Amino acid sequence: MPHSTVTSKGQTTIPGEIRDALKIKPGDRLQYQVEGDHVTFRIHPGIKALKGALASSKAKISPLRRFA
Repeated sequence: MPHSTVTSKGQTTIPGEIRDALKIKPGDRLQYQVEGDHVTFRIHPGIKALKGALASSKAKISPLRRFA
């Protein structure tokens, strides 16, 4: 079972095999949930979750927008 050490600043490094398995990249935000004597974390979806939510391949440009 992978493990890490907490620094005096409260920081730790997520082991490489865990980062690889979860596809965690630099800059990703993590979300934590305390459950009794352990914690669960997951990648916070953030703004990346909105990618493509507003776009549509069927979108048409309104007549007023063409002249803007």
